[in-house]
Amino acid sequence: MSWVKGSDTAAFHPIVLRALEFDEADDRTVNELYGFVQRCVTMAAAHEQDYLVTLGTAKSVAGISRYRVMTDQAVRAGYMSWVKVEEDGVERDALKLVEDENLFHMVLKSEREWMNQRKRDARNPELTFPARLRDGDQCRYCGNIVYFGDRKSGRGGTYDHVVPGQGEPSLEMFVVACRSCNSSKKDDQSGKAWVPLPAPAEPYYSESTAAFLAKNDVVVKPSPRKPFTPAPVNGPQATAERPVEQPAVAAPVDQATDTSGPVHAHPASPDQRTDKPSPSVRQIPAGHQGDGTGFAGTGQDVTGRAVKGRGRSGGDGGAAKPPPSHPSGKRRRRPRNRKPS
Repeated sequence: MSWVKGSDTAAFHPIVLRALEFDEADDRTVNELYGFVQRCVTMAAAHEQDYLVTLGTAKSVAGISRYRVMTDQAVRAGYMSWVKVEEDGVERDALKLVEDENLFHMVLKSEREWMNQRKRDARNPELTFPARLRDGDQCRYCGNIVYFGDRKSGRGGTYDHVVPGQGEPSLEMFVVACRSCNSSKKDDQSGKAWVPLPAPAEPYYSESTAAFLAKNDVVVKPSPRKPFTPAPVNGPQATAERPVEQPAVAAPVDQATDTSGPVHAHPASPDQRTDKPSPSVRQIPAGHQGDGTGFAGTGQDVTGRAVKGRGRSGGDGGAAKPPPSHPSGKRRRRPRNRKPS
């Protein structure tokens, strides 16, 4: 579906305000001319005219009585220009809209067809299957591992046409690419060619890619996870920032070389110990540690309270409860101090 986009500042564009310079301008000129042009833009986009406005469209929008006035003012302001077009061997007059994204922008017919073809190619198993078998889960531009289940980040797996807009692609021009490279390649205005890396001799296959290939009767073993160093490249992607490959699982900390805090390999003797408990740490008596009644942790309560399940300090695993103050076992109520009347 074609669409047209208007700029947020289009109402104050110099072309729009140029209508105020006409000798015949009045309070209605700017808005009338702006409305006429915007309707022509909408109709040209809806019928994929690529910025062309036919005379029939201009007459239907402005009306027969105002058609000449409106087209003349639009050309003088810079909205349009007169051109010759040929259709079915017949040459005729037409109006060409100015292509200025700060005023309005429409998708060309060729651009829309290319976007549709990209979507078709990304769903075409005759292209995606051999490309994924050849490249595995590795970007052919930066060499990083990609993830085809990732739909948002720059490391998500996509397919890219090495030379876009060249009709039906060949397998050599259809490669696996990360979303970061794919987006950067599309936005690159340097005019330099993005040269893909050679196909990997031993492709990296994730479990999802192995399952994808198995649906097409090709069985491959998922590759073991290993550190990967991208190969040097010679295109614009060589200087672009790329995400650093991170290990899948954090390595365990070696306490023998860890310098984040004091570590004692063996308990020190009382004479050798110099560290003292923090004032906020209360030592739990040895008789109450590991008695199966609920003191959690290592015998220390770092919050100043002993922890037992849902209870508080002084539970079944803490100090003994004091005997009841009344023979019946009920607490004796304390008399209330009332103010003398």
